[in-house]
Amino acid sequence: MSAPLNSPARQSDVDQLPGERRFISAGRPVRVPPGFVAIVEQGVVRLEVIHDDGSSAIIGFAGPGEGLVHHVDRFCHVHPVAHDDVMLELVPIAAGDRVQAALAARLHASEAWLSMLARHGVAERLRALRQLLGSTPGLGLPLLRSLTREQLAMATLSSRASIARALRALRDSGG
Repeated sequence: MSAPLNSPARQSDVDQLPGERRFISAGRPVRVPPGFVAIVEQGVVRLEVIHDDGSSAIIGFAGPGEGLVHHVDRFCHVHPVAHDDVMLELVPIAAGDRVQAALAARLHASEAWLSMLARHGVAERLRALRQLLGSTPGLGLPLLRSLTREQLAMATLSSRASIARALRALRDSGG
């Protein structure tokens, strides 16, 4: 019978496995290398975002059978953290597999969108939306300019009136 996940013997055994599986202790960051999907086998990973102003939010949890992808700290600042002891399997995204790559990109985009929605205040969400769309290939600022105030309100979980006030304030401040 093998040792429990949180025993010292089990931790050292798992830490030494050759790249395929990783054990992460509760409270430790989960790092997913570029080009890989980390599939949670045991435990729960907490997805946190940390905004530029230092505020943070939890945007989700990943449990057994769910995947995590690599994040570049450009915009969304998603930080996966082991909520409890976690066992992951690292699976490479095959270069030729367009479906895997597309799903990983969609997952990343969804987490970036959640990060934008976790911002405090309508003006902050609008700034984050502009940054998000501006950094997304194939979308960009032309899409942002084509959105109506009602669509901006829907995208930022706000009201049209709040969007109008925030747009005025951003325009008046030069932002």
